[in-house]
Amino acid sequence: MEKWKKVGDIALLMGLFSLAETCFKKSNDYSSLFLFYSTYGDEQGLVFVMNEAKRAGKFNIAYEAAFLLAMPEECVDILIKSKRFAEASMFARAYIPSEIPGIMKEWADLLK
Repeated sequence: MEKWKKVGDIALLMGLFSLAETCFKKSNDYSSLFLFYSTYGDEQGLVFVMNEAKRAGKFNIAYEAAFLLAMPEECVDILIKSKRFAEASMFARAYIPSEIPGIMKEWADLLK
């Protein structure tokens, strides 16, 4: 996996963007893919990164992608999956207050 990351970094430096993207996908380098897609404003790519990072348990990257995509429900879901209930409740308070009771219930269930 590390070899794909190195090749991807070199390809990016040389301006071979398609090759860099392929290498980052093969190495499951979600951080580089996130930077790659967010730099170009590639919405479809960010959705891919969000879903794959969430599946792999890379919740910080998944959250950032969801936030850039303006998907507040997805942001809350990711925060809950990562057991960051305080952040989920504060985020929900600012963006989707209707989600707060559900978050508080899940948080209380965790503490039991």
